[in-house]
Amino acid sequence: MSDQTEDKLEASAAAVAAEQEAEQEAEQLDPKAAKKAAKKESSRSLNRDRDFMAFWAGETTALIGAEVTLVALPLVAITMLDASAFQLGLLGAMLRLPAILYLVVGVLLDTRRRRPVMITSDLARVVVLLAIPVLAFMDGLNFAALCVAAVILGTATVFFDIAYQAYLPSLVGRDRIAHANGRLQTSHSTAQVLGPSLAGGLVTIVSAASALLFSAVTCLISALFCLSIRRPEPKPVADDPDAGLWVRMREGLRYVTGNEYLRPMILSTGFFMFFWSGIQALYVLYVVRVLDLSTGVLGLLLALGGIGSVVGAAFSISILLRFGPGRTAIVCTIICNPAFLLIPLADGPKPLVIATLAVAQVLAGVTMPIAGVSMGSVRQALTPGNMQSRVASAFRALSLGLAPVGALLAGVLAATFDTRTALVVFGIGLLAPIYLYIASPIRNLHSVPGWDDEDEEEEGATTAETQEETR
Repeated sequence: MSDQTEDKLEASAAAVAAEQEAEQEAEQLDPKAAKKAAKKESSRSLNRDRDFMAFWAGETTALIGAEVTLVALPLVAITMLDASAFQLGLLGAMLRLPAILYLVVGVLLDTRRRRPVMITSDLARVVVLLAIPVLAFMDGLNFAALCVAAVILGTATVFFDIAYQAYLPSLVGRDRIAHANGRLQTSHSTAQVLGPSLAGGLVTIVSAASALLFSAVTCLISALFCLSIRRPEPKPVADDPDAGLWVRMREGLRYVTGNEYLRPMILSTGFFMFFWSGIQALYVLYVVRVLDLSTGVLGLLLALGGIGSVVGAAFSISILLRFGPGRTAIVCTIICNPAFLLIPLADGPKPLVIATLAVAQVLAGVTMPIAGVSMGSVRQALTPGNMQSRVASAFRALSLGLAPVGALLAGVLAATFDTRTALVVFGIGLLAPIYLYIASPIRNLHSVPGWDDEDEEEEGATTAETQEETR
């Protein structure tokens, strides 16, 4: 019996070896097979890319600080300036108002190196984030100063956002965009876990204004990591150097609105950002004042959403490869958007209220990064290299341009009626993107443009490796 078992094991090992040898020979004889193998190897090579790892580390650090800022800034208005619902809506609008600059910034960066812009944007945020606690310490902080700081922070974020999105394809190459996006989405999700928890702890131990010192340090670290990148960045070459600013802006808008996939994508994102920004502007006030929950519980709830985002980001690439970007985006939107209606419906005993809010955070947290990686990879893959900045900026301007209006309108509704009513109205509005996706050609998008079906099947067969890499 033992001899038979050994014979079977030897035969099995020989079969595996023969299969591997046959695969290697096939790759040598078949250029397409060799291309597939090279593509898998390039996706794994991100771990060995020192410059990408530096970029990733800096971006992760800055994202954690940004999450702390998103919680601490409205808490400064609430705890130190006794801001009303309308003022919080106005503050949220000021933070998002610079979105109108996306078109101009994108055109400007299409002919400039992006890394210096990212470094300058980080340093500008350092200065502003340091100024708020200094003014608070000197008893010179008021609501007007907080709004000015919010506008400057938002402007620096616009420049960084466009520069980073346009810089990424040149840093990693088009064949590694989806995997790089997956890692950056994981960073975003991790920041959503750590940031709110850190903000809640810092606000409890020191103050909301002092918590912004932590955000300033993270932006400084991000700038230093960006400075450490050694790979030379080629200067972008304009497709038409003689074209003026407005001509190039129109080209970016024309490309986005004329593409059958980007057009519904931008409409859906615009609706989502309008209504989601309103909910986000009122969320801290709603949890702390209306539901009478502590800042510690607020941080915990936001961290739960971040944990969901980590899970979603970890599986985003494998889900994209398995189901395709169209189906992935639609299913995620159907799960995510109605979940926001649970926020105003939270009522009753405090444990039940906390549980309801936690479910909303987790559902949205899991699905948003999956849809984001899918649609973001499609947009970058569809965009020519010399139009990356213009298309990214046009996309952001058209999709985020209504965000400040949404935040301001949410504040007006909350002041006119009440916070819960405003959240119900904006939660219902978030159902619109579901129809826009289902009624568009995106539903038939079975793969990221540029990836053939066979490549997807092969990469889908290595799901476990991809998930491990993304984590």
